[in-house]
Amino acid sequence: MLELRGQLEQEPGSSQRGGQEALRAKLQFVEDRVYQAADGVVADEVLQQWLNDFDKNRGRAVLNIASKNAANAETRIPKDPRDRERWKERKNKEKDAAGETAEGSMARGGRQFRGDAMDYSRGEVEVEARASTSVRPRGVTEGCDAAAAGVAGRGEGEAARERGLDESDEKISRFARFFGAETGYEQVETGGGLPMAEPVVCKKSCEDGDAEETKETGETGRLAAEDRREIKRLRDGSAVRQRWSVRRRTGGAGGDTNRHSGMRVLPYMDDFLVLVDSQREGFLRREKVQLVLHRLGLRRNEKKGHWEPTQVVEHLGLEVDLKLGQFRVTERRVHKIHAKAKEILCDAARNRRWIPARRLASFTGLCQSVYLAVPAARLYLRELYFVLAEKRSWGAKVKISRSARGDLEWWSRLPVMSRWNGRKIWRSPTRAKVHTDSSMTAWGGVLNLKFPARGFWPDEMRCWHITHLELEAVYKTVQAFLQELEGKVVRLYCDNQAVVAMLSHFTSRNPDLMRRMRRLWLLLDLHDIELQARYIRSEANVWADNLSRCEDLDDWRLNRDWFVWANKQWGPYTVDRFASEISAQLPRYYAAWKDPKCEGVDSLTYDWRGENNWVNPPWALLDEVAHKLREEGAAATVVAPYWPGQSWFRELEALATEVVIMPRRRDLFTPSRLGGSELLGPSKWDAVMFFIEARPKVTVGTKIEVFWEDDDCFYPGVVKEFNEDGKAHVLYDDGDEETLDLSKENFKIIHSTDEAANADGENTERSSGGNYEEYKRGGAVQNFLTRSLCERWRSELGPSRLTELAVSMQRKALLDTTKDNYGPKARRFILFCERDQRPWLPASEATVLLYIASLLEDGNIQSASLQPYLSAINNYHEDLGHPAPAKGRSVTRAGKGMATIQAELAEQEENIETQRTWLPAAHVRRVHEAALKFNPGSPEELKLLRALTYVVVAFVTFGRPDTGTSLSRQHVHCGDEEFSVVLLKEKGRRHHRVKRRLTIPWKGVALLKELIEHWEFYRDTAWSISAKTQPDSYWLLPEDPKNFKASVANDWIGLALSELDCRPPEGGHFSAHSTRKGATTCARAVGVTMEKVCFLGGWSQFSSAVQHYIDPTALRDTDMDYYFAWLTWSQ
Repeated sequence: MLELRGQLEQEPGSSQRGGQEALRAKLQFVEDRVYQAADGVVADEVLQQWLNDFDKNRGRAVLNIASKNAANAETRIPKDPRDRERWKERKNKEKDAAGETAEGSMARGGRQFRGDAMDYSRGEVEVEARASTSVRPRGVTEGCDAAAAGVAGRGEGEAARERGLDESDEKISRFARFFGAETGYEQVETGGGLPMAEPVVCKKSCEDGDAEETKETGETGRLAAEDRREIKRLRDGSAVRQRWSVRRRTGGAGGDTNRHSGMRVLPYMDDFLVLVDSQREGFLRREKVQLVLHRLGLRRNEKKGHWEPTQVVEHLGLEVDLKLGQFRVTERRVHKIHAKAKEILCDAARNRRWIPARRLASFTGLCQSVYLAVPAARLYLRELYFVLAEKRSWGAKVKISRSARGDLEWWSRLPVMSRWNGRKIWRSPTRAKVHTDSSMTAWGGVLNLKFPARGFWPDEMRCWHITHLELEAVYKTVQAFLQELEGKVVRLYCDNQAVVAMLSHFTSRNPDLMRRMRRLWLLLDLHDIELQARYIRSEANVWADNLSRCEDLDDWRLNRDWFVWANKQWGPYTVDRFASEISAQLPRYYAAWKDPKCEGVDSLTYDWRGENNWVNPPWALLDEVAHKLREEGAAATVVAPYWPGQSWFRELEALATEVVIMPRRRDLFTPSRLGGSELLGPSKWDAVMFFIEARPKVTVGTKIEVFWEDDDCFYPGVVKEFNEDGKAHVLYDDGDEETLDLSKENFKIIHSTDEAANADGENTERSSGGNYEEYKRGGAVQNFLTRSLCERWRSELGPSRLTELAVSMQRKALLDTTKDNYGPKARRFILFCERDQRPWLPASEATVLLYIASLLEDGNIQSASLQPYLSAINNYHEDLGHPAPAKGRSVTRAGKGMATIQAELAEQEENIETQRTWLPAAHVRRVHEAALKFNPGSPEELKLLRALTYVVVAFVTFGRPDTGTSLSRQHVHCGDEEFSVVLLKEKGRRHHRVKRRLTIPWKGVALLKELIEHWEFYRDTAWSISAKTQPDSYWLLPEDPKNFKASVANDWIGLALSELDCRPPEGGHFSAHSTRKGATTCARAVGVTMEKVCFLGGWSQFSSAVQHYIDPTALRDTDMDYYFAWLTWSQ
């Protein structure tokens, strides 16, 4: 066949067109037969037979293309290598003289090779390759560190001559072999998502029966030199312009032969990761890899790599886990990063923050290598790169900035941050689309082209650069749709190319932008959101662009002074029903558009009952607001223009208890579209506030009292039914019946079956007026009692310059924890008196006895816990100048009788009353270890981590419940060598407020430092994501109320111990005091002196109270030594 082509090459300009056509036809005939061969290899005899058949059929002369005798090759090709090289040079020169320059054709042939296929654009040969199907592998085989043991990549033409083949035989053999080769060239997804080409392995059959010899071509597509020369001859020398598509053919049934046998390989230098679909396939691939390495003359390093198919393997310092579908940093590398970060921090501290630039660069390279498993790597390396950018030379030193120190500390905590160590190999196919945009006045976002979100920028942000505002718009949009985006892959479209570039790499040279990106990244990571940023032209980003530019003319905010006045008069308000992020008067609000902080959109679709609503609606919605308040009976203060002629005005006026007119003024309203502070000008009308009291929902069976104006009194009755007009049919206790429109009647509810109306327990009771009404209006009982105490002393002390100081002394004597404890107990007693229609100030001893009986009947108070309830009654009586009613002998006997009755009931129920017991050190150690391994992924899990950490901290600090829960961040200090806590709120020291500092060396309690850092990291992360100001409380989380009560310690301890199934001994139970009692008992068991125990627990050295916290029968064990043996080091 090559000689046929040669004849065509030698006569390109021949006028004998018939002969040319005959040669082309013969060549086409032979090439078709070669292509259809089963294995792509055709013997010389078969080729000769095909030509003879062609001549017989066509009547043409036979062209002799028989190969020369192979034995002659031995005489022509020298055996000596040096002579052979000279022979090659001579042959090449002869070919160049004939116009067949091999080197030029090789260069052009090499440049035509591209990625997925060998495409020779002039038409002769094309080798098609197929991308491997995206099948998730279930097994991995790895071969590492192959050592070169022979000559690889040699041209097959050279190898053929060494075996003594005739040149003509070599051409025909190579031609046949090329078109019958097994080709596999597939795309393999690397960890970073970049496609890599697997080498093409070509196999040939030798005439002398030897085993197949393999040749490997690299991913750049470079073929062996002789093959390129041959391809060049076929491409440029021939007048034929026909395209060939070559595929490997197999002998499968059904003619399904167009398949390749390539493997998915992840190569890096001399490390190769082979991915397969099953263990069986892994063994087959392993054999093939062994065969390829053997034929290439390479040998595998037996001491490295993993040669058995597995689903978890270490590759390039990362752990590939196909069971969990994760890339993770190996433990060895984690400890290496941790150690290097600590070394740099220590050196920086010793040398005034100066460290060698080369050393810092080495550390950043180490951290960058784990980016595949630690997505935050680049985010926490940017400050270090800022520092390196200031170096004068690689041999100089650089100064660590405060921000860079923070990044180093983040890397030093990597071992305990297992949540941050791991990235999913396969992402969920669930996707969402988000479009964002920003202007200088507002931002807008759209989810899935269906749900909009928007907001206005406050005054201080309107001067920012547009790139900062665009990035902030992305953050706010993600916050607004957080529930919808959680756990999804989000395709983000933004028309700012700078923001798209930053979000693609999560890094920026601007420090301010880096801080904002870190905040965004933490939010995305906490909610398992993958953000894929894409650029979109502004013309195509229509909806988001309109949201960021359109003005909301109905978003008005009432002057803050008026709101504060109304809140004192009729509040406290709980929710703002019509607001935005800028115009909201309260932390809880509903908005017209979705934004990050609003509780909902379109408040008219929500139930307003059970809330004290602040309602400042768009004036076009006042009709609907009036109708809703009339139907639901919710408490509200409505702001509206003074338009007496409107129907809604008359309706609101009828519902209102009080009406206040606000005269027009320049700053009465401020529009949020102007940033919330810029004034638009004086309003054209006066405004009015309607205060509407709550009317609990009345249902069938509700007991009510209806006010009769003629008799000037209330008459009790029961609602029997409602007619079609919504009027209630009331049956009075005296037998009279009446149909009433309750929306227009003055009535009270005595007992309601509606749970929503009775949720706070106050709407079910009759009101007796007087001081109790003041209590209900003002809030907590203790606040009322404190005011009454101050008024009593002011009246008794008289006018004096020291009066207020003396009153302040009385008020300050009440600890917050005592008020919080006694206030609810006093309130419970007052409600009992109101329900039983007995005076509660002053109360009689008989009233107290009845109250104790009610507590026994309720069954939720044990006799051992009765005294605080009695002390609450005595305290407020004595403070207000009345005798204590709960101190007599009758009350004491009632308490003893209560205990006896409860014990008898317990025996009848075969239930032994449990006693508070001390918490063993073994339980605390289990909690300690569980907390270190626990990585919260939701607010509820973060609360569990807090509970686990609290148990350990309260145990090692001997803390009281009120002391532990009221810790502030400024009183907890974590130094390099020790952990110190300042304890303030202690019952025994309430009069002189002496601070007690407790210091625990890190080496004294193993892993205590890691636990504290673990908790503080997740706590600070939660606050940074919430975008709220972090308070001083050490334990407070964004979802918590502002202050903790001491009783919350019971909940934390119960949550932590129940999670680990730590049960108390039979007949006992754990409470908030169990940690203090357990610490005291364990410290004494290991031999700590009583003097130290009293200091640690805050007791006086001569106090007998400490004896109640010690169990003398406790035996010393290793867990006790784990926490308290350090206290005996100096003894």
